[in-house]
Amino acid sequence: MATATLTRPSADGTSRRMPSIVNWLVHVPVASVMASLLWYLPISRPLVLVWSGLIAVTGVWLSRKQRTVEQGRSAIAIDFAARSVHSLLFAAVPWIGGAVLATSDTRHLPLFALAMYPPVALQFSAEHRTLVVPFAAVHLAHILAYVVSGHVGLAILAALWSVTISTIVSLSSQEGRAFREAMDANLESARIDELTGLLGRTAFDEEIEAIVEQGEPHALAIIDLDRFKVINDTLGHAFGDAVLRAVGDRLLHVLPDGVIAGRRGGDEFAVLIPTDSERALRGMLHRTVDRIAEPIRHNDHTMQVEASAGVTVFTGSATAEQVLVEADLAMYRGKRTIGSRVTVFDQKMADDASHRADLERRLRRAIENDDIVFWGQPITRVTDGSPIGLELLARWPQPDGSLISPMEFIPVAEETGLINDLGRKALAAAAKLLTQFANHPELATVRVNVNISPIHVAAGLERDVRATVRRIPDPTMLGLEFVETGLISQAEMNNSVLQNLRDLGVRVVIDDFGVGYSSLTYLRTFPISDLKIDRSFIDGIHKNRTQQVLTHAIWQMTNELSIPVVAEGVETDEDLETIRALGIHSAQGYGIARPEPLGEAVHTLRRLARKSNRRQNQALSELRQVVHDLRSSGSGTLDLRDSANRSA
Repeated sequence: MATATLTRPSADGTSRRMPSIVNWLVHVPVASVMASLLWYLPISRPLVLVWSGLIAVTGVWLSRKQRTVEQGRSAIAIDFAARSVHSLLFAAVPWIGGAVLATSDTRHLPLFALAMYPPVALQFSAEHRTLVVPFAAVHLAHILAYVVSGHVGLAILAALWSVTISTIVSLSSQEGRAFREAMDANLESARIDELTGLLGRTAFDEEIEAIVEQGEPHALAIIDLDRFKVINDTLGHAFGDAVLRAVGDRLLHVLPDGVIAGRRGGDEFAVLIPTDSERALRGMLHRTVDRIAEPIRHNDHTMQVEASAGVTVFTGSATAEQVLVEADLAMYRGKRTIGSRVTVFDQKMADDASHRADLERRLRRAIENDDIVFWGQPITRVTDGSPIGLELLARWPQPDGSLISPMEFIPVAEETGLINDLGRKALAAAAKLLTQFANHPELATVRVNVNISPIHVAAGLERDVRATVRRIPDPTMLGLEFVETGLISQAEMNNSVLQNLRDLGVRVVIDDFGVGYSSLTYLRTFPISDLKIDRSFIDGIHKNRTQQVLTHAIWQMTNELSIPVVAEGVETDEDLETIRALGIHSAQGYGIARPEPLGEAVHTLRRLARKSNRRQNQALSELRQVVHDLRSSGSGTLDLRDSANRSA
């Protein structure tokens, strides 16, 4: 069975008291030297009073501050400062008496204080010795000096003052000790995760550091629960806590002796395994994730929770931070790999992470410098090829003329939040285009679509769209495209935002429809303006009966709901003819027009518009000729719609 063995607080002194020798070396000399300075420096009586008052206020403040400190290292520092200030205060106060300032015999006070320390120290316990004795020694030296100089009255007053101060110091010491003991108890309890009974993050990381220092080969595995946030959001945090408790219990029972288990926070667990055998590690971790995946029941709910594990083998040549990074990299790689529940770290993962970090740095700079540009790909009407829309696509050109694929930099932008900046830049580009289109009759009906990340929805998308709408002539000409599968995580919030966007007049477009697992739910709940059928249904549709049936079914369903449909991924004339026969009215794809820089894309739109106008004019001319011929011959009647269709 795995253990959650606790270690004592680390040896950096964060939870230990200051050694007695340090107290002795600090308090007694400081007190004695300060007493001497007050004697030998020509300080007037008012200045001595002011100085003593300031020291007293500071000492009280530090004493109160000491009791509110929560971190061990800070508590020790403030405790030290408080003791030192008390020493200065108690050394200075006896000299306030005016008669003492005229007594010359007290110039030997430093020697008296040092001489009195050993015999006085023997009268106190070790607990109070380092705190009370320095003060007592100094005050007894004062009393002795008064007696020698013949000031018996002052000696009695100094003795009473010394007793009072010693009592206060002793009580203060007891309070400080109680505070430190409570703080140590809190630190000790903080080492154990209350929810699972495993080691907490700090204690577990200390174990890693200790094992690294020992240099013995070990393995560190990071185990992360899959889709745990969905559990909390759907079944509540009480059920989520029950899941975490169950996972912690299962780790303790499934892992063998000698394995140290901990919870590093959230739904992330970790285990230290004393082995460097990859085969043994894989077997052990597969059994562990299998055990975690067994159904968990809480109240009336039952849930099966799966986990991903990343593991790295290390020796004394590694560092604790490096070991944690490697295990994390392996775990996240496993989450991105279908069917991989246990992933062992290799150097390629580190190289990929380094490349990704470099890509993030370059991407951030590229966005700041407006190096990310937007291209456009037309959307056309199937019947006559006229342009009805333009989709903006982000492109990252390089100095050598190449392009970094959006498939490479868009995921990085989403993970880092840079996608929100890209979204705002795309909205600005769309506003500029729509303003330009409004001044050209042949493009006045062309809409502009912008791809929006679901991350942007929660990061001020509605505010950004409102600002964009104020800059464009007609809000209905702006379309916001959302990938279907990206809206499921927070459907309720997303639905509210999308409805607000529809109220502004902009169009809400669902992209890549058909590849998600809740397509019909979207059609029912989300305020959708347009829908784009995923290219996997369209590519090669002319030779695949199944694709034809599914695509036609989507068209029939959306047609009944009055939702316009665009077929994506049209690559050939055969595919275009097939979707025309199926009744789909709009299309987009390389077979119609490829993505181009915006200037060239606008020229393509105009070319398509002119070509469509020529077709329409030619069809109209042919129709007129047919009508003229029929009238000239005087034969029968004419079905104008049928003739127009044949001409088209």
